[in-house]
Amino acid sequence: MNKNKTILVLSIITLVSAMFSFVPEIINAKSEVSLLNSNLLQATNQSKIEQKILNETKLPVSQRVLYANNEVIGVVSDLSRIEEVIATIGIEEYSQDFPDSQLVLGDDVFIAEEMLNFQYENIDDQIIEYIVDNDLLAIETNKVTFSNGAVIYVKNAVDFDEAKDEYLLNFIAEDDMKYIKNNEAVPYDPNAYSTTPLSLEIVEKTNLTKGYASKENILKDKREIIEFLSYGYSTDKQFYTIEAFDTVDGIAYQAGISPQQLLTINPNIKSREQLLKEGDEINVTFFDSPINVIVKKRAVKQEVVYPASTLYVNDPTLREGSTYIKTQEETGSKRVVYEETYVNGALKDGSTILDSEILKEPVREVIYKGTMIVPSIGSGRFRYPVDNPSLTCGWYCYAGHTANDYQNRYNRYGSVRASDRGTVQVASYHSINGYYVWINHNNGYRTYYGHFNGPAYVRPGQVVERGEVIGQIGMTGVATGPHVHFMIQYNGQYINPSVLVGY
Repeated sequence: MNKNKTILVLSIITLVSAMFSFVPEIINAKSEVSLLNSNLLQATNQSKIEQKILNETKLPVSQRVLYANNEVIGVVSDLSRIEEVIATIGIEEYSQDFPDSQLVLGDDVFIAEEMLNFQYENIDDQIIEYIVDNDLLAIETNKVTFSNGAVIYVKNAVDFDEAKDEYLLNFIAEDDMKYIKNNEAVPYDPNAYSTTPLSLEIVEKTNLTKGYASKENILKDKREIIEFLSYGYSTDKQFYTIEAFDTVDGIAYQAGISPQQLLTINPNIKSREQLLKEGDEINVTFFDSPINVIVKKRAVKQEVVYPASTLYVNDPTLREGSTYIKTQEETGSKRVVYEETYVNGALKDGSTILDSEILKEPVREVIYKGTMIVPSIGSGRFRYPVDNPSLTCGWYCYAGHTANDYQNRYNRYGSVRASDRGTVQVASYHSINGYYVWINHNNGYRTYYGHFNGPAYVRPGQVVERGEVIGQIGMTGVATGPHVHFMIQYNGQYINPSVLVGY
């Protein structure tokens, strides 16, 4: 409340004072009798507001002293005047939003009766102004204390429970959460390749009690509570201006957040399929929550099993440089069950293998050749450029993206491997691409690998085998996280890598 409003409150007190016979109980409930504290004012004769001594009394006289945050504010001359102001403010500012609440002095504010040897000038108007301007009034409301020390005040306890459940939907589906809340296992098809939540835990525990807070510090609805659970007390927000053809998934990917989080922090976007309006500004700030949500999941995946590297057999009947394939390479497959741990929606590096079964054994390629030189002509079959591949942004996941972006699911900075054998054509650096490599497979195909963590392990002109390590996953250049930007060209035309990769 500003100074002009304070003066207005003081001017109308006399009109409403008769209405608030209950107010002395408010003050008395927050007051304390403190003979020890009298030493502070008596010894220093100092208060937050300048207050003159009118005269010294022969014997100590009981007087009321206002304290705030362990500091003397001043000696109160007419307590009923303070009580009337509190009642008036309660009518004007709190009755609409908090009709059944009682306005009192804040937690760190109290009036103490003390024995003093001086008579002080009346500064009640300045004391009232100080109380109002410094937001020292509060109402009783719901106080939520987190085990990590964070504290919030909420208007309705039910809103807090519902907001917490809605916030948790960023990390687990609603139906799955119902099973876990009932201590039941989330059902799943044992023959399906899928991910199923096993458990949900909020690390920080909460305790709901009653407390006092000013209305500015009370979260009044679910939206405000979700904002706190997402970003704590304060976070510098990042915003993005929507461009033509943007999608929820594409914006979320470029911002490094999940599509569900984008929906949570932008309540005007109702679904991942919603058409976005060009020019609108949306929040793309990653969670900076005061709480930690841990979700353990059972992930069943079918993974490629690569055969051992090509076996080259010298054939003295072949002239130098001549080769033929004796045994065609075939990739195998396996079914792997992982236990994965997610903290606030982010998969932690590493996982536990619960079960693994080979479904198809790989077949090793055998090539007969006249020399031991590794052939530089590619097979035309392309393996993934990383182990444990996870596709994070596919073909045209945003405008101009003629590539697939891959991460190693369990080793963010793992090895980058040649997708097929060939000759290194370029190994260089670019401000956007970072450290990168082009491999010419000498059969019309070229492959590109970008954003290495550092310089490539190979040099131009070097012949590489399929699966040979050529660098390390990174995020040099312009990238939101460690990954490999992987492209395939055939006779100069870009091809969707998903059509060819994985064989």
